[in-house]
Amino acid sequence: MDLKTYVTVGDNQYCVSTVSLIIEHYGGTWFETMIFPSDGFKITEFTNKFCDRYVTEAEAHAGHSKTVSLLEEGKLELYE
Repeated sequence: MDLKTYVTVGDNQYCVSTVSLIIEHYGGTWFETMIFPSDGFKITEFTNKFCDRYVTEAEAHAGHSKTVSLLEEGKLELYE
């Protein structure tokens, strides 16, 4: 899995990225969603502004969609 959705919030652009992890992390987590600053369709720095992890592919797809929606609505607290 390699999902990427680019979102503009005010003057800021972000990439919401959900990927399959190659190795098992944290007791069985296999998928991860992170948010990175971007410029258009290019990630500008790999310091993540958000991270969530999932055990199943279905949870990862749902989590990706939810993260995109919350970011677009301005309801997601990003890391500094």
